[in-house]
Amino acid sequence: QTVSTNAASLALGLVVSGSLLLIYAAFRIEITRSFLRPFLMLSALTLFLCAGMIVFEEISHEPSRNGTEVQAQPIPTNPETGEVDLSVPTSFREGALVLAWVVAAVSIAGIVYSKMRGWWRYLRFFPEFDVLMVMGSLILPWLTAVFIVMSHSTAVDWMRIGQEMSWLNNILPTQGDMEVGQFVIGFLAWLPMMAVAVAAGIAWNWKRWLGAFIVFHIIFLFFFTTVFTNIEGIASGMIYSLQYWFEQQGVRRGSQPQYYYAVVIMPIYEFLPLIGSFFAMLAGLVVFWRRQREYEDETQPLLALDAVQGGDIEASEPVEEVNFDVVHDEVIEPASATVTDLPPATLMGFVSVFMIIIGLMIVLFNSLLRWNESVSLLGVTSVSSTLLLLFGGVLLFGGGLQFSIWYNQYVPYYRHLMAHEPQPSRYPTEGKWKLDSVPFLLFVGWWAVLNFLGYTLAGEKMPWLGVHITLPMILLTGWYFGHVIERIDWRRFITNGWLYLLLIPVGFVAIFQLIMPLLADQAPFQGTTQVQLEWTYSWLASLIVLIGVLAGIYYWATRFTGWHHVRQMLAVASFGLLAVLTFRAAWMANYINHDYATEFLVYAHAGPANKFVVEELADLSTRITGGLDMRVMHDDRFSWPGSWYLRDFSNAGSVIYIGNNPPTLQQLNDVVAVIVGDANRGKVEALLGDNYQRFDYVRMWWPMQDYFGLTAQRVNDMFDFENPGSAIGRRGLFDIWWSRDYSRYRESRVIADPSYVNQFTLTKWPVSDMMSVYIRKDVAAQVWQYGIGDVNTLNAFTEVEPNICLENFTPLQPELVFNDAVQPFVRPLGLDITADGRVFIANEGEGAARISVYDTNGTLLNSFGQQGSVDQVGAFFNRPHSVAVAPDGTIYVVDTWNFLIRAFTPELEPITSWGQPDMRGFDVTTNPTDGFWGPRDIAVDSVGRVYVADTGNKRIRVYTADGVFLRDIGSGGSGDGQLNEPVGLAISPDGRLFVADTWNQRVAVFTLDGAFVQNIPVTGWTEELGNRPYIAIDPVRDLLYVTDPDAARVLVYNTNGDCIGSFGQAIGETGLVQLGVLGGIAIDGDGNVYVTDLTFNQVMRFEPFPVPMEIDVEMIQPEATPELIEPEETASE
Repeated sequence: QTVSTNAASLALGLVVSGSLLLIYAAFRIEITRSFLRPFLMLSALTLFLCAGMIVFEEISHEPSRNGTEVQAQPIPTNPETGEVDLSVPTSFREGALVLAWVVAAVSIAGIVYSKMRGWWRYLRFFPEFDVLMVMGSLILPWLTAVFIVMSHSTAVDWMRIGQEMSWLNNILPTQGDMEVGQFVIGFLAWLPMMAVAVAAGIAWNWKRWLGAFIVFHIIFLFFFTTVFTNIEGIASGMIYSLQYWFEQQGVRRGSQPQYYYAVVIMPIYEFLPLIGSFFAMLAGLVVFWRRQREYEDETQPLLALDAVQGGDIEASEPVEEVNFDVVHDEVIEPASATVTDLPPATLMGFVSVFMIIIGLMIVLFNSLLRWNESVSLLGVTSVSSTLLLLFGGVLLFGGGLQFSIWYNQYVPYYRHLMAHEPQPSRYPTEGKWKLDSVPFLLFVGWWAVLNFLGYTLAGEKMPWLGVHITLPMILLTGWYFGHVIERIDWRRFITNGWLYLLLIPVGFVAIFQLIMPLLADQAPFQGTTQVQLEWTYSWLASLIVLIGVLAGIYYWATRFTGWHHVRQMLAVASFGLLAVLTFRAAWMANYINHDYATEFLVYAHAGPANKFVVEELADLSTRITGGLDMRVMHDDRFSWPGSWYLRDFSNAGSVIYIGNNPPTLQQLNDVVAVIVGDANRGKVEALLGDNYQRFDYVRMWWPMQDYFGLTAQRVNDMFDFENPGSAIGRRGLFDIWWSRDYSRYRESRVIADPSYVNQFTLTKWPVSDMMSVYIRKDVAAQVWQYGIGDVNTLNAFTEVEPNICLENFTPLQPELVFNDAVQPFVRPLGLDITADGRVFIANEGEGAARISVYDTNGTLLNSFGQQGSVDQVGAFFNRPHSVAVAPDGTIYVVDTWNFLIRAFTPELEPITSWGQPDMRGFDVTTNPTDGFWGPRDIAVDSVGRVYVADTGNKRIRVYTADGVFLRDIGSGGSGDGQLNEPVGLAISPDGRLFVADTWNQRVAVFTLDGAFVQNIPVTGWTEELGNRPYIAIDPVRDLLYVTDPDAARVLVYNTNGDCIGSFGQAIGETGLVQLGVLGGIAIDGDGNVYVTDLTFNQVMRFEPFPVPMEIDVEMIQPEATPELIEPEETASE
């Protein structure tokens, strides 16, 4: 890599040095033909700009070389509040905004000074300057993004500034402080650029500039605000569009090769602009060269005589006085043999000033940095500020040298021209040298070439950017063919010349029929089989037709029209043919293949199924709801473009968006249709079960990408005329170009590589992304267009299966209610019962955060803890949700919203604590190993390992008794072994961990080392009021108790997952016991059930739930606690 870098640096140095030498040579070396001067100047400038573009392109490759990707950094948030964390340090550089103002001040001062000195009058001689002024001044504010990118501002900086200037929320169409801060930074960078543009426009011609300014911005506002409905489009269009493009250079969206435009987009779609502009540039060079030679032939004798006689001779022939008021029509050049072409001189002056400005900006920017500090270029890569300063110095030196040459040679003449009355000229004013038209096309030609090179080298390559390459080519093509048509002798055309428009197209077809068989391995004279003879006869027929056409053209040209008219008709016929081909390609792309990835004009196509599916859903919704009220769920993969297609459903409030997370059963309630991408299919199918029918469609597809990795060897193989497979490949490429038919191309690839598997059919397109549409079977069988036959499916959401737990309801009455008048419960939640009969109860109520200790008869023994923060040592809690006591007496408390686990001795002395906020949900990683998001419950096994329900992060975290991390159990999702909002924990004596998997509506069972065992479906937990279920195990009776908190009941299962029954009823229901919202649950040694009630702030004790059949407790009671096989205690990384 070092050798490669050194070689690249050497090559870059040679290119820049060569550019400067060409500029020097153009003006210091005696050149016979002055046409070479602009040629050398343009060559030098082209080399210089291309070198800069290559540097930028190579810099953008740097992340991929290092094996990294440029990704948007997530906005840092405060885990407790969920708001932007303003304490996070950023790399915001206010100096970039200061630099924008410094550059603007210097530029405006220069404009004012030059205007006062009268220098702008010199520029009136150059019409191309008018064009550059209008275009440059109107587009200058769009360069605001350069300074914004240099500032490295982030969301944290926007929020800070927005909070300090929050009063702008009442003035601007912004949404929140963050947008205000972003607006302020953008405005501070935009205002100096707009000031420079206004100053330059006024200095040039304020009336004309004001009119152009108004017209330009009316058009801009109309489109970028979407017909004045999106005011934010002003900023996103003028400022942030270029900023986004800068960011995309590192992302390199699509990763298109550098030859993308030259090989793919332009040859397939832009035949007329591409070929027409080439001929226009060629014709322009020839015409310019001829005029220059004619002028030099006319003026060189006079110049030589003038030099010999000191300029005192009289004109040898009458001359015409020049009207200096018409500066756009005539330009008098100085009587000097070294200055004969003013436009290149102007270009030289502009280039030198441009180099000086850029160099000065770089040097000023470096003054804001420390010596040898690393500088990020547009967020892509970093370079040393020393190297950047050296580069700025080179630009300053080169620009200054070039400006001095320009100033010394041209400015004295301009001053003389403006200070004196015009004198008669000895040089012909009616000659070819006179500037009789605005040389705008010189600029357009430069524009076309520079655009083509610039977009080719840029990192972001998308097909729609081809419009920027094509636009100047269209102008050039129109100029070229327009000039040809204007010069046609229409009388001759009507009399005899029209015949060429019949002969020439026939000749084109004949030429095509002669060349294509040679390329497609159908050449003549290969044999005597019937097919080979057909090839021969067809080729000979085409040859005869071509000879006949050429003979006819020769005869007609020599007898009637002349060859000049033939050339004109050839240009017209070529224009017509190219126009037809271009129109055909555009028509195919827009009206035939507009939905298919066979076209290259769109990077990412939304498949036709998107529209079809939504139309079917709308019809389905109308049938079953009378409107668009049918519930539809979709994920993040379908959201683009699906969210737009579903806009009518969204407006009706019928769409549920789940991102890349698995849905909960509560979310699936009443959902008729679920749409997910391939990546999320496994996350939903486990929940949907057999109640939904799946249909697969193409959601998104991209054009074929076999042109990636194009090498010289692949090109040589394609033109191997001895290989039949290459011939089929050439014909296949033609078929793709002509009709987007990929069959022959695939055939050639299979011949070359039998393992080639890509299918280019619409049903098996190789570059595509699928989506799965799930329709509830009972609905799909009735109205879905592609029905699934006769079904009689149970609807899990409207036809509820018989609930055995409720069928075996038992009206148990609490035999004891715990409460204490002196120290009452405040939202009692989790609880645990020790072997010696103590009941530890966590009070999580605000202001009463403590642990209460009772005996099993309801007598308050003790309490400890108080409201406090995470930084306080001891029994300080915020919201203690649960408590567990280890076999050795250690007390563990889960402090949910302090994100903390605290451990105490039996004497209530603090031992240790661990935990920190890590609110990432499904995207969470192992590290930090003490990271939690709202931990709810805790359990301790027989050997002292601590299990914590990390509820928000969808996992169970396992630690040693001292808080050393061992492993995680489960991960976010709905599949086997996955969890979604785990809360209650219970450990059975045989070494199974039971987890209340709330939003999956099941109890998940694992071994203690994390292996999945089974899922126990729970017919409950249907309400979503923020209350969470807890569980407990009666090992003697092999019962699993599960709270259904908002239904105010307890469900009873055996540990194999069979439902036994239930007890408890909510307030307002008929029955003897009236319960509120249930919290924790625990079992004592006698099988009694203890349940906390958050509504009435009490703890109730129930007798053991009666088992439906007679159970011999002595037979099932183990003689001793089973020995647990201790898993390997190593932290999973």
